[in-house]
Amino acid sequence: QAGASAVFMLSSACFVASLVALWAIRYRSGRSEGVSVASLRRLVREMGDGAAYIGADRRLALVIMLVVFHCALAMGFDSLMPQLAADVGGGSGTYSAILFGLGFGAVCGTLTVARMHGDLAQGRSLLVTGVGSGLAMVVLGFASTPAGVIVGAALAGGTQASFMALTASQAQSLVQIG
Repeated sequence: QAGASAVFMLSSACFVASLVALWAIRYRSGRSEGVSVASLRRLVREMGDGAAYIGADRRLALVIMLVVFHCALAMGFDSLMPQLAADVGGGSGTYSAILFGLGFGAVCGTLTVARMHGDLAQGRSLLVTGVGSGLAMVVLGFASTPAGVIVGAALAGGTQASFMALTASQAQSLVQIG
């Protein structure tokens, strides 16, 4: 019977393996220079240029700040799902159902907002999904049965995926190409 700590350790190991795999990728055909001072300066300059670009457009800065706060406040819940499944009396089947609810909600929510057109509809949807994302966390927090957790996970998946899709769309529409 693996608990939350075992899942966390497995996730950490997968993350480290991913970092090692990414580090091993040779994406440039030229000579390997390693990390040079010039490349670090270029990275810092380009990151600064990106931050300046975002800061120059208050609308884009607002969208980016919404994403930062949304991610910081609402999107870390998935690491708690194994323990939540156990707390409501479920086992691995309950955990799988919670993940299914999360994914199902995400697909349904994203497909729903993809059909919306117009700035007013997207703006209202952004408000609804942002508030809904927080309310979904409340539902998850107060759920005491497996069914309640699954419903909360579906709501979280639907609202959070939709919120992220809408903010990505808004950011792309604000960026001037060229």
